[in-house]
Amino acid sequence: MKTRVLVVGYGTIGKRVADAVRAQSDMELVGVCTPRPNANVLALLRRGEEVPLVAYDEESEEAFRRAGISTSGRLGELLSSGEVDVVVDASPGGAGAENKRRFYSQSGVRVVFQGGEEPGVAEVTFSPFFNYDVARGRRYVRVPSCNTTGILRVVNALLRVGPVEEVFIAIVRRAHDPADRKGARLNTVALDGGVPSHHARDVKLVVPVNITTVAVVAPTTLSHFHVARVRFAGGGVTREEVIEALSSAPRVVVVGEPFSATADLAEFFRELRPRGDMYEVAVLEQSVSVDGSSAVLAYVVHQESVVIPENIDAVRALASGVPPWESVRMTDSSLGVLSGRISLTAARAAPRPEVKVLA
Repeated sequence: MKTRVLVVGYGTIGKRVADAVRAQSDMELVGVCTPRPNANVLALLRRGEEVPLVAYDEESEEAFRRAGISTSGRLGELLSSGEVDVVVDASPGGAGAENKRRFYSQSGVRVVFQGGEEPGVAEVTFSPFFNYDVARGRRYVRVPSCNTTGILRVVNALLRVGPVEEVFIAIVRRAHDPADRKGARLNTVALDGGVPSHHARDVKLVVPVNITTVAVVAPTTLSHFHVARVRFAGGGVTREEVIEALSSAPRVVVVGEPFSATADLAEFFRELRPRGDMYEVAVLEQSVSVDGSSAVLAYVVHQESVVIPENIDAVRALASGVPPWESVRMTDSSLGVLSGRISLTAARAAPRPEVKVLA
């Protein structure tokens, strides 16, 4: 049987998770739930998508009715019907915990929360590369933030080189998403939170690594930009070993010419995929430097889409017997997630990779 998935929250993450669920051969999207009609719902209707719209509550149902939009019941009713196996809660930060109190705890449904929620909302902060099996049989898991997801992927790749002794990462955060008018800032770079930032805490919830993170907010909407210094235990490493580890890891690409900035990658992925989504962490090859047992590298994390593959894996971990690496393979194949190296030189030297995109 297919896993029946309901997406609650139909914004930046929710709309992408909904499309990703529909791309899975072992999942069925039973609906999307949002408190009120918004631009994303309008786009869904204009595309003619046959996706049931679920009202959040009575007030929400009335808002849809006033807009002339039909809904197929309310969230509480659907959850109590037994027609949902897993909820992916993509509500704004903090709303997921309220939804848990108000709706999820009264039903037997399993839930995937997002990194905007505090860790205590779930039993496990999830990464398919480190604790997929720990998440099996749980009620609640949390996919960490986009930045933490990016860090976990890079750490997973670099552990192929050898044991990691210490990690320091400076994070340049985008100020807000392109569609978000709240908190927009111009001519301002500010420290985001304390030192270390919450990303180090969340990484340690998943894998026991000695890590410090510092985050600053910058006036951009394209992506986050990380500069990492990693010290390996047990002797020196080579630049070639580091690049090979990164380019052979899932959901990480090493990018060379002509990529040197976030704008270059944004333009490339706008041509490659709907919405310009970059599911991959993109390491700038020119940034990789090695000195003895320490490596420095810079990479780009697209805040709108990088967590989507991990959400799909989290659904499988909760509701299926698929093993972790098979889930990663299935997810990446269905979404056309790339790995390896992307550059003009690689394009000349290797066959064009098959790229699948969502319709």
